[in-house]
Amino acid sequence: MYTAQAKLLLRQISTAVQCNMKARYRGSYAGFLWVIMNPLLLYSAQVLVFMYILKIQVPNYLIYFLSGLLPWLFIVQSIEMSVNQIVGWGRLYKSFPIHPFVSIAAQVLDNFINMVALALILAPIALYFGLTTLSRLIFLPLPLMNCLVAALGLAWLCATLQIFFRDVRFVVSFVFNIGFYLTPIIYPEEMVPAQWRWLFLLNPFRHLITPFRELLLPDRSGSFTIDNSIAAAVGLCFLGLAFLYWSKVRTVAYFRI
Repeated sequence: MYTAQAKLLLRQISTAVQCNMKARYRGSYAGFLWVIMNPLLLYSAQVLVFMYILKIQVPNYLIYFLSGLLPWLFIVQSIEMSVNQIVGWGRLYKSFPIHPFVSIAAQVLDNFINMVALALILAPIALYFGLTTLSRLIFLPLPLMNCLVAALGLAWLCATLQIFFRDVRFVVSFVFNIGFYLTPIIYPEEMVPAQWRWLFLLNPFRHLITPFRELLLPDRSGSFTIDNSIAAAVGLCFLGLAFLYWSKVRTVAYFRI
């Protein structure tokens, strides 16, 4: 029974992902290429500002910055684009036996495909400049999957909260605008005074970014095995919390969407 339900859910998610991608790139010959190159070009310009104007002295700063930015953008964009999915698809869920997780997973996976494409561009650059090795890059799917699980959990949780509190989408945007500067993306943790560095241990996004960054910049201190295990635990906690909260409120939720 559960196997059949899982297969149906996966089939629905696959169909929804294909529909999302066709709708996004319809009528655009270079749509997918532009989605990939746009953030790279935009944030590469920011790198130049941080390096030559703000004088942030970090070796291989371009790779450092992008290796933190890519997972951050993926998670943030996935949540912001998914937060209104359950409310927006409310009539569909009431009319057909489709789990609300389908539309959320489809949106997150759509963004995940773009992130993987960007990672496949960034990894060879790091390899070419001798910053990493092929034996380390084979582990790159692990931090990518951690980010995917975390994004699915947070997107599902925020979309469920949006059913009962319609201002969640504004709160999410506000929190992430602040969180960007509280996460070591554009600066290394070493620049923060020692008495405040413990705060990074409370930042889940820092834990999700760290193993991804360690594979592309292996000269950085830290254990990939330990940091990746922590990131996996963070992602599973988010997904588990979202599942438990949905299980608790799903009966009421269908009357509110």
